[in-house]
Amino acid sequence: MRVFGRVLLAIVVFCGTLVVWPSFATAQTGGSQVTAALDGLHRWLGDNENGQAWRRFLKSDELARQLEKGNQADRKTVKEILNAYSGETQGLTGKRFVAVRKALKAWLDELPLMRLDELPQAARDAKDQYKPITDDGVAQAKKRLTDAMAGLDQLLQPGSKKNTEKWHEFLRQDEVEEQLQAEDGPDWKVLQSVSLKYYENVPGLEHPKFMAVRVALRGYADAVLFSSNEKSQEYYEQYLDELAKRLESYAETPSAEDAIMIGKTVGWLERFGQAEDLVAAVRQYYSHPNLFVQVSEDMMKTGLDTDVDKEMVVRDSILGTSMRSDAHMIGRATVDLVPSAHSACIDIVLSGTTTSDNVGRNGPVTIYSSGVTTIDARKRMMVSATGITVQPAKATCRTRSRVTSIAGSAIAQNIAWNRVRQSKGRAEAIASQRGARRAEDEMDGEAGELLSKGADMFANKFRNPLLRRDAFPQVLNFSTTDDYLHVVGLRAGANQLAAPGEPPALTANHDLGVRLHESFAGNLSQAALGGVTLTDERLVELVEQLTGSVPEEMVITEDTDPWSITFDSERPIDTRFDDQNVTISIRGKKFTRGATELRNRLKISATYKLERIGQGIKLTRQGEVQIDFPGSKRLSASQVAMKTFMKKRFEDMFKTEIASEGIELPGQFKKAGKLSLQQLYCDDGWLALGWHHPPLDARTAKKD
Repeated sequence: MRVFGRVLLAIVVFCGTLVVWPSFATAQTGGSQVTAALDGLHRWLGDNENGQAWRRFLKSDELARQLEKGNQADRKTVKEILNAYSGETQGLTGKRFVAVRKALKAWLDELPLMRLDELPQAARDAKDQYKPITDDGVAQAKKRLTDAMAGLDQLLQPGSKKNTEKWHEFLRQDEVEEQLQAEDGPDWKVLQSVSLKYYENVPGLEHPKFMAVRVALRGYADAVLFSSNEKSQEYYEQYLDELAKRLESYAETPSAEDAIMIGKTVGWLERFGQAEDLVAAVRQYYSHPNLFVQVSEDMMKTGLDTDVDKEMVVRDSILGTSMRSDAHMIGRATVDLVPSAHSACIDIVLSGTTTSDNVGRNGPVTIYSSGVTTIDARKRMMVSATGITVQPAKATCRTRSRVTSIAGSAIAQNIAWNRVRQSKGRAEAIASQRGARRAEDEMDGEAGELLSKGADMFANKFRNPLLRRDAFPQVLNFSTTDDYLHVVGLRAGANQLAAPGEPPALTANHDLGVRLHESFAGNLSQAALGGVTLTDERLVELVEQLTGSVPEEMVITEDTDPWSITFDSERPIDTRFDDQNVTISIRGKKFTRGATELRNRLKISATYKLERIGQGIKLTRQGEVQIDFPGSKRLSASQVAMKTFMKKRFEDMFKTEIASEGIELPGQFKKAGKLSLQQLYCDDGWLALGWHHPPLDARTAKKD
C-alpha cells in the first residue's frame, strides 16, 4: 500500500477507535452568543441619548443580570426581553437587533424549563395533568403505523418478490396485518413482540424506512396498552410520587440506583406522552454527555508521520519535446489538524523534493537536463457521526531545471540552446502545473480506494449495528482545534439518564485524555447486548480480536464444558466509579453449561481498587468475585452448581491483580511508544485518565 493509503487507513482506524471512546470541544453556549451579540449592538448604538433609550426599551440592564445567572436565569424574564426584540418597533429589523434576537431564542431553548429545586414539586403537581389516550389517539397511532408500513413496502417493491416475502416473513408482517384488522382491537403484546424483530442486528434494518415502522409499531402498541388499562391513571400518579422522592434524594446525594429509577420513570412518562415539560426538565439537568476523549495532534503525528522515499519514471511532452525523467522523491507525509466545530477536519500533508534526470527529444536534438521540484500537497478528510468524507486533493509544485547538454548537429544545437533560453520559464511553469496535477491525482486515487474501505468499516462495524439495536449515541460530535481532536458522546436510552453534570477537569494537556461516566457502559450495553446470548467460543473470539491473544485460562479444550450467558434486558453490563474503586457487574437471565440450562437472573460482579504505579496503573481486586441470584433467598441445587461453575469461570477472568506500565496503542501508533499515565481519577461516578507519550529521544533510544 502506498504512503497516502497507509496514512489515510490509519486515520480511519484511529477515528473508528475514538468513537468507542468518544471528547468534548467547548462550544459557544447560547448565553455567550447573547453576550457577544449584545456587546456588538451596544457598541453600534453608542452611549448617546438614543442609545440609552434603546437600552432601556430592550431592558439591557436586566438582560445583563440574567446572563450573570447562567443556567439559573429566569425563563419568564428572558422571554419578556425576547418579546421586546420581536416586536414591530421600527428599527428592530436591523441586523444587530436580529442577531441579539436569534441568540436570545437559542439561549431560551437551552435554559432549564424549571429550577433544579423545583423538580420534585413539579412531579407532584403533574398528577393533575394526566392525559388519557383516547380512541382518537389510538386511531392516530394506527395511521402512523399503516403509513410507515406503506413506506416500507415502497422501499421493498423494486426488489424481487422472493426478497420481499422473506422480509415480510422475518418481520411477521401477516401478524401485524391481523392485529390491524382485528374486530376486537389489537393485542398490544403481539405488537410489542413483533416490534422486537426490528431491533435485531440484521443488515438493512438500519434503513430509515424500517426504523420508521419500528417506532410506529411501538407507539401503536403503547397507545393500545395505555388506553385499555383501567389503572393507567393510578400508575401515573404512583410513578410521579416515586419520581418526586427519587429526585429529592438524587439532588442531595447522587446515586446510580436513583438515576436508574428516575430514568425508568421519565421513560415511562415519555412513552405514554405524559408530563412532557417535567420529562424535558429532568433530562435537561441529568442527561449530559457521558463519554469524552481528546487526542493531541502531536501524538497523531507520532503515529502517522511517514517518510517518503520513492523512485519513479515520468513521461511527458512539454512544448513539443518528449520527456523521460528518472525521478527520486524524498519527503514526509504528516497530518495537520484544522479547526472545525462540527466535524473532525484532518489534512493529510505531503511535503518533499523531487530530483530528476531528464532526457528530451525534439526533432534532430536530444536535450539532457536535471530538475528539482518542491511539492506541497494536501488532502482533507472529515469525520462526523454520519461517516467519513474527503475533499479533492490540492497541490502546488515549483520546478527549477538546468540543461546540462544538447546532442545534435552544430546548427541544431545552436537553435536548440536559443529556444531553451527563451522557453525555460514557460517550460518550468508547465512542469510545475503538471507535477501538481499528478500529485493530486495520486492522492485522490489512493484515497478513493481507502475511503471506500474506511467508510465501509465505519458504517458496518460501528454505526449500522448500533442503529439496528437503537444503541447509536444520541450525541456523537467530532471536532478539531489546532492542537487536539475531540469527540463528545452521549448515550442514554428512553428509560435512562446520562451524566448529571460536567466531567472532572483534565489536570494537564494530555496527549490522550479519557473521561467516562458510569452511565455510559450500562446505557450502551442495554441496547447493544440486552437479550443477546454470548457463548464461550464467541467470548474467546472477542477477546482475541481486542487483545490479539487468548489468556491461558480462557482457552477452550476438549475437557472444557461449553457454556453460554444470555444477557439481561436491563443494564447487562454495569460499572460504578467511587472513591478510587471500580465495580463491574454482568447481569444475565439465562445460563447454560453443557446440556444444563438455568433460567434465573444472575449477577456477576467484581470490585477493583485503582492505583497509579510508576507510569501505569494497578487494579487490585477487593475480595472474591460475587455471584448472586437477586431475589432468591435459598438457592436450589441447580443454582448452587451454576454458581460454583460461574465463580470459577469468572475468577479466571477477573484476576486478583492487573497491572500495566503504560499502554501501547495498536497498528502504526505503536511508534508512539508506551503512553505513561499522568492522571487517574475515579470518584463521583466519573473515571478520568490522562496519558502522555514519551519524548522523541526516549522513543528513538528504545528503537535503537
